[in-house]
Amino acid sequence: MPETRTYEIVTAKGRQRVTVPEETKVTFGAVVPGSSRSAGSSYSNGGWGLRLWAARDRQVAVFTDVISFRDLALPVVVAAVRKFGAPEDDWFVDDGSWVGGKADKVQKAWMPIDEVREQAPMLGRTDEDDDAFTETLTRKRF
Repeated sequence: MPETRTYEIVTAKGRQRVTVPEETKVTFGAVVPGSSRSAGSSYSNGGWGLRLWAARDRQVAVFTDVISFRDLALPVVVAAVRKFGAPEDDWFVDDGSWVGGKADKVQKAWMPIDEVREQAPMLGRTDEDDDAFTETLTRKRF
């Protein structure tokens, strides 16, 4: 069985993965080369594309509007946070806002990117925050 590589491709529409034979050539660039706006980060001609080639003159796929891509064999870690006392697998990307008093509420670590969720839902909120929010809503109703 031939060796393969798997790439994760992030586009404006989400993430996808493709597994290709090891000898597949991968190129990245403007979808429409030479376009007058190809130097920009986004444009109407398909943006940036990831091309897969089975041979020098045989293109087998083009992924458009590509933001980023990586070979999954390359281990990537990201700065992550987890609320103290949360389950071991409850890690979120550290967006840099966990400083000062908020930093005492979370544990920070470098975690494999596949084990970290993108955004922490209300991770910094406390019972006091909830009580203050409820009190504000109650006052506004009357």
